[in-house]
Amino acid sequence: MAMELPEVSLPWFVLGVAGAVLSLTLPWCQTRTYRRARALDFDEARYASTPDTVFRVPITPLKVYAEPIAARAVGLPLGVAGAVLYLVFGLWPSMLTWSVCGGVTILLTPLRRALGLRVTHRIARDVRFRNGPLRDRDGTVLAEQTWAQVVRTWYRHEYRDRPPGEDDLSVAVLGKFWWLAGHLLCWPVTLPGTQVVQTAMCQNPAWALGHVGDDAGAPWLADLGDAYTPGRSDSPGSARQAATDG
Repeated sequence: MAMELPEVSLPWFVLGVAGAVLSLTLPWCQTRTYRRARALDFDEARYASTPDTVFRVPITPLKVYAEPIAARAVGLPLGVAGAVLYLVFGLWPSMLTWSVCGGVTILLTPLRRALGLRVTHRIARDVRFRNGPLRDRDGTVLAEQTWAQVVRTWYRHEYRDRPPGEDDLSVAVLGKFWWLAGHLLCWPVTLPGTQVVQTAMCQNPAWALGHVGDDAGAPWLADLGDAYTPGRSDSPGSARQAATDG
């Protein structure tokens, strides 16, 4: 006797497939600046006069270098995870499945942060900045640490060693509680949103290494100066773009 497959609701299945396609195409969409620079043959002299035309985003060497790395290391894994959740709910739509997918979205939070810090760690190792190397809040050079050390240090500063004068830890935790509640209740919206934000944020060291209470990213990285990515010319005549342009 053949085993009967559960009946699939076509509208929910279509929505699940649409969500999966969205999750998997977002990494490609977030390499827009890199693809624009490639169309310009990576000629830095033409970057300033030919910005990315979608939102008039300036093309900077740091963005051109970091975008494909972030798309592969952050956007693609999160996109695959999002696609799986959308398809699971599309095949078995119920309140239980909704809650499970929301719970998984919450559990992905530390993974998103770890993947983002991995990209930032690579930037710290490969990119030189005019005003010195990337440092964490302790002043330790990121390039001298392992990826695991960078992640542990970030979480230590976020939840334990908070400088005097910053928001109380309870305020930070309360804010995160409401954010996580949003994941649980509205995961189809927050899932791609956090994928986009984390993929973009890890390309800007000041934002990636900042903490709750830092209004504009990490204040100690506010003046990194020009970024010299691998393969860039250091000659005085080469076009130079500020590293903080995220």
